[in-house]
Amino acid sequence: MRFSSKGIEVSRISLPRLVWWLIAIVMFWNLLYIRLDTARRENVIGSDGAGYYAYLPALFIHHDMEYKFCQAGQPSKLNYPGADHTLFMNRTIEGKLINKYFVGTAIMESPFFFIAYGTAGLFGHPANGYSFPFQAAVAIAALFYVLLGLDQTRKILLKKGVSEPVTALVLLLIYFGTNLMYYASGEPAMSHAFSFCMVAIFLNQVCNLTLLNNKRAVAGSIAALAMVIMIRPVNGVVLFAVPFIAGSWDNLKTAIAFTFSNTKYLIIGIVIGLLLLFVQLLMYKLSVGHWIADSYSGEYIILTKAHIYKVLFSWRKGLFVYTPLMIFACAGFFFLKSNFERFSFATFWFLNVWIISSWQTWMYGGSFGMRPMVDTYALMAIPLAFFVQGATKKWWKLLSLPPLIFIVVLSVIQHYQYNIGILPYDEMTEVKYKKIFLQTSHLYSCIYDPGTLHSHELPEGSKRLDVRIRTFDEDSSNLFETYNGITTEKAFSGTKSVRLDTGQTTCGLRVNFKGVIPDSAMSRAWVVVKAKIFLMRKTPIPKMAITFCDSTAGYNWQAVPLFFIINEVGSWQDFEYAVKVPMPPSDKGNVVVYLFHDDQSIAYADDLKVELWFAP
Repeated sequence: MRFSSKGIEVSRISLPRLVWWLIAIVMFWNLLYIRLDTARRENVIGSDGAGYYAYLPALFIHHDMEYKFCQAGQPSKLNYPGADHTLFMNRTIEGKLINKYFVGTAIMESPFFFIAYGTAGLFGHPANGYSFPFQAAVAIAALFYVLLGLDQTRKILLKKGVSEPVTALVLLLIYFGTNLMYYASGEPAMSHAFSFCMVAIFLNQVCNLTLLNNKRAVAGSIAALAMVIMIRPVNGVVLFAVPFIAGSWDNLKTAIAFTFSNTKYLIIGIVIGLLLLFVQLLMYKLSVGHWIADSYSGEYIILTKAHIYKVLFSWRKGLFVYTPLMIFACAGFFFLKSNFERFSFATFWFLNVWIISSWQTWMYGGSFGMRPMVDTYALMAIPLAFFVQGATKKWWKLLSLPPLIFIVVLSVIQHYQYNIGILPYDEMTEVKYKKIFLQTSHLYSCIYDPGTLHSHELPEGSKRLDVRIRTFDEDSSNLFETYNGITTEKAFSGTKSVRLDTGQTTCGLRVNFKGVIPDSAMSRAWVVVKAKIFLMRKTPIPKMAITFCDSTAGYNWQAVPLFFIINEVGSWQDFEYAVKVPMPPSDKGNVVVYLFHDDQSIAYADDLKVELWFAP
């Protein structure tokens, strides 16, 4: 809106701006009604994010850079999920505890932290760094920086000659068609929302420097690069994207000369970068007494052992499996304007993938897809935009539009699946992926939870050592557990089975494996549980429990939803599940298999078998 001699005129809001506001509305709605709902509002600060954030309460509230307020057994320990030193602390070579994560994310969170610190008491919350106002502050910070990163991405695309309609579409695709949406709201304390923003700011400053010869961009690009490194040092690889942003060798040479000719702004940028580096060194000094420390002691990048295929294509975490939009972004390589751009983009892409693939834990723990790739989506938006813009022919648009729409739908569904536990955070396989593909029912929730369900595929060449069977027709046996639930109402063999409908543990089978499996072979021992199962309806509630115990207590436990294995209802189906035997803590070891559920749904089980196997 603006004033003129003719009165008030309404200025045109560009299409990319409208899309940006649409995304902002969706993000705020998700924040208020999903992420900060009653059940999850106290768990925003967690996982790796607990370490990125911990600098702030340690410095400004508890004045404790040894993080005793996060350590069990310490008088100052806070009773909040994120205040847990096991989430983020490592030991240096000298054995001293240290926050292994870098301080850059905390620097970006600090304005929101101080607002929470100043207002927590006004709303009746303790100003301890982890009460609800601080949890909300971190969630709002991630939202703010993702929106800022998207706005910077918009500016980059327009400066690179992308049309407004294509820019608007790419913003929609980058947010709704990738796992950026999840890390903007689902786990906002992680560094990826902040890295995405700072990489976008850096790239936009490089655009201003190489394409517009902006003097302030000399300082801006250096400072932004320093901040990128302070969040996650490996993201310094974006420096190799500068030639791609420049677009030509002439632009690059001119920009380099322009940078060194503007001494004032060059020095300002270097000073800011050094100050940021000093903050990290100061954190080390306050924590362990040394200016330099290896906070990631024991964890390494091994460039000679890059898992490139797994990072890109594996069912476990593959980029192209869980973020297939990046296939189109890579295809944009062929639509770039010059060979210089193609070569420089390919160089950056290869280096980025190589470094990410070389981390010894290449699957990056619990995550939705290949999360380190989120950090550079602002750059990937450029070839994606040229792919979309390059589809000028009508037949090509008709051919490419449906896959792009499907990818967005798939991404949103997978985001929902991950939030409710249908899509597990790790240990995915092709078989598991096919079973849950596009499924949104809570029946599938947590059926592949890596916390309880491990590999259930018996190794090839294994030999069976022993088998114990219960048909439920027997009257007594020292191998059997409780007899609750025996019925003659329905049976697969004989006259009796077990009926599950009481909401309690029901009968099972106990096998002593220490007397069958030699101690020397215990590390290669497996238990296979088989049964006939009759489900009356699809429900994840009836479960087969497998407990390993010694003479005193249980030391390992798994609960396998019967529907995890059984696909049909209304008829007897085969249940089979294999689990590797954990090493017993004493000289006695038993496996107890029993059935249980916690609702009134009806299910039947018969011919329960427990087999002991030895893998080669």
